[in-house]
Amino acid sequence: MIRPGWTARRSLLWTALPLAFLACRARRPERAAGEGGAAAVAINPSTPEGQIALELWQLRAGTTLGEWKGLHPDETILGSDSSPLARHYLGPWCAFATRRAAAGSLTIARTAYFYAPPPPPSLAVPDTGALDLARQCVIGLMWVDVEVPDSLAATALADSVHRQLGTLYGTQVPRAVHFFGSAFWSRTAWYGKDSVSAVSALRESAPGRGPRIVTAFAWLPISSVSVGGDTPPREAWAPVDTFPLDSAVQLAQLDTALAAPLLAALQGGQSTTPLSAGAGDSLVGPLARWLRASVPLPPPRRAAALYVADQVLDRAMCRYRLCEQEAEPALAPLKALGARFSWAELDGTEVYHHTWLTEARALSRDTPLGERILIAQLLSGFDFSGTCAGGAEGFRRVIENGERYLARLPQSPIAADVHYLVGDAYRDVVALAHGAGGELSDSSRYKAEAPEAARKALSHYVAAMQAGAGDPAARAAWSRTWWLRAGLVPRDVRYFCVYD
Repeated sequence: MIRPGWTARRSLLWTALPLAFLACRARRPERAAGEGGAAAVAINPSTPEGQIALELWQLRAGTTLGEWKGLHPDETILGSDSSPLARHYLGPWCAFATRRAAAGSLTIARTAYFYAPPPPPSLAVPDTGALDLARQCVIGLMWVDVEVPDSLAATALADSVHRQLGTLYGTQVPRAVHFFGSAFWSRTAWYGKDSVSAVSALRESAPGRGPRIVTAFAWLPISSVSVGGDTPPREAWAPVDTFPLDSAVQLAQLDTALAAPLLAALQGGQSTTPLSAGAGDSLVGPLARWLRASVPLPPPRRAAALYVADQVLDRAMCRYRLCEQEAEPALAPLKALGARFSWAELDGTEVYHHTWLTEARALSRDTPLGERILIAQLLSGFDFSGTCAGGAEGFRRVIENGERYLARLPQSPIAADVHYLVGDAYRDVVALAHGAGGELSDSSRYKAEAPEAARKALSHYVAAMQAGAGDPAARAAWSRTWWLRAGLVPRDVRYFCVYD
């Protein structure tokens, strides 16, 4: 199931790069594993824990894929991995290098992951070939696995790795590890030194069966990996899509007595604790009074009032028990004032369609408020239904509305944001043509239009970059531009929506 705003990830379909790298020859001798300070650390390379530590110690910020291949000429460079771990939890890597080595009777499997380089201050994309750009990917994560058939031996090795990582990275971080599959991990330890973080654990290869696996991995911030929660790293940057609520209240210029209960409800709506049954009336009543008072207002003021009502309802309705199916009768007064709702069966919740938000932009489309509403509409693919009611191809709506807006207001204050999002919409076509929709999409439908979509995506990203390195949209557009020019296939989609 892919919902609005969700990302469908599939393996990177990259065939030319591995062959090109496999043809490379080493140009300099391999660097000593302890180089860069490891000589001062007690590591015994004849032990499995020592070999694991030396593998992790090779993680050095700024090491490029080209440099790595020069130092490790026999390692295979790949760009495709269909495992859930690699697809969803290791960040937006562009390639990885693998190595297997014997450690006594055990085998150490190490994978080094590389990521797109950060944007330079000039936001200039090097004018080189795709392969040369791909070689500029920089290392961001090192992952090591050791399968141990014997349970006692696995426990002993995990403890030895813990001690060894302590000598490398210092005192253990006193926090729980939450990561993909970590419910089946034991003897976990988390370390941090400078910009490097590391985790070791003992895990089951499959819950309740098979050999136990001693795992250790270290990562840099460029990987976007997080072990502090169960949320996968996000690849897609998003512009700000909200307008300050207190500013909207001031723009509406309605009686403060009407606004006070709404703001109070919004503050209460930030709590995760639901109120008692029937609490919805205490939200619906103030909203209805606020909206009725806004009817005779001139367009800019009414737009601000509609925006306030929209945001209060959206943020507070679940806590006020209005997301439950039994609450539909309580929503009748709001429906009479234009609000539209639908029941999302798979999520088991009532969804508000942001009809007041849409109405607000129609009344005040080229104001700062209208600009933020447009960004919200673009981010949603112009579909707030929560069930993909607008159809799977939200990118078509983003392209149509975004390009029409840019043609009308090419110098808009939000032009860079809009260019970036329209670029992402065209990028979806490229991703879908290469299988990013998986079984939910027929990639052959998009093959013919993918080359032109890639060209248009790059055109919009380049336009977004004109805002300069100080603009977040420009920096995000640089990364997208670099990725496409490097010949890398997008693994995720932004606006492809299937509710199934």
